[in-house]
Amino acid sequence: MGFRPRSLLVVAPLALLLGCGTAVGDGAQACTEIGAPSGVGVVVDGAGAERANQVRLRACWDGACQRSVAGLTEGTRAVDEGCEGEDPDAVCSARTEPDGTMTGFAEIDLPDAPVMVVARVLDRTARAIAVTRVSQTPALVEPNGPSCPPGGRQLRVVVEIPG
Repeated sequence: MGFRPRSLLVVAPLALLLGCGTAVGDGAQACTEIGAPSGVGVVVDGAGAERANQVRLRACWDGACQRSVAGLTEGTRAVDEGCEGEDPDAVCSARTEPDGTMTGFAEIDLPDAPVMVVARVLDRTARAIAVTRVSQTPALVEPNGPSCPPGGRQLRVVVEIPG
């Protein structure tokens, strides 16, 4: 009984398939390449939020400061539109609608230590309409959960603008 080239055509792809990946249900978590940059998320809220155009940020720790600018876009919230039936496989839907806020993000390489942030909200004419100071320790973001490599450190600043 000699070597048969045809049997190699059947066995090789099967061996490759069995040797790749992780079996479904073995408990391993898949880690994606989803990103989570380090930085400051800003939410401008209140009756005057629609006047906000950008936020100038100064983040300071250990005697040094970094500056950045975050452009703002209209914030939204998800609105549940229900499901087509009670079956676990039923189709469900949602939509987004404006929530009255303005939001933005400024990439800043943040430490694992308290950070003093000054957020200056500007209108379209570059006039300051609100200033907020907060001290927070940035949190490590884990977009795929604790079993996967983490992303950057982030913190969130909320600025209230009265009407």
